[in-house]
Amino acid sequence: GSGLSPRVSAWTMLDHLESALRYWWILLAVMVASLAGGYLYFRSLPREYEAGITLKYVEKTPITRFLSVFQALINTPDNIRDQVEVVRSQVVMRGALQKLGWIREGMGENEIITLCSRYQAGLKVVTQGGKTNIITASLRAGKPEEARAVVNAVGWSYVEEDRRIRQRDEESQRKYAREQIDLF
Repeated sequence: GSGLSPRVSAWTMLDHLESALRYWWILLAVMVASLAGGYLYFRSLPREYEAGITLKYVEKTPITRFLSVFQALINTPDNIRDQVEVVRSQVVMRGALQKLGWIREGMGENEIITLCSRYQAGLKVVTQGGKTNIITASLRAGKPEEARAVVNAVGWSYVEEDRRIRQRDEESQRKYAREQIDLF
């Protein structure tokens, strides 16, 4: 060997504490800067509120189900995933905003689409999973009253749209059944 021995310095906890106390002002400045930065960051975030509803999708009636087996070209939602798309649809959102009076006469189509799209962007619609017929819709908005009003209106608009779809479906199936009976 070279005869040089490495210099070992064993810092104890007390040495670390003395060092920290010697530079207390640097530690204080870092803590104050961190707290101020965090406060300013959270103040800069837009406030968002979320409101939600739970919808139960009702299956078709037995007679409607029976007739739909024989009708090949039915273009209506008949499962839960399709119902989620109905809740998310432009038609339901437009109906909801009309219920609230936020779509006024004289508004251009582009304005209406922009307004609907703005709320659709904050709308989250999911199924409960499994074999349930439960759909949960929630909406984020800048004010709690706004979020609550829109999501409730979406729920009512969905119920009305679902009713229209079912009536159209049943009329189509009745027509198909009459045509089949007339063939015999």
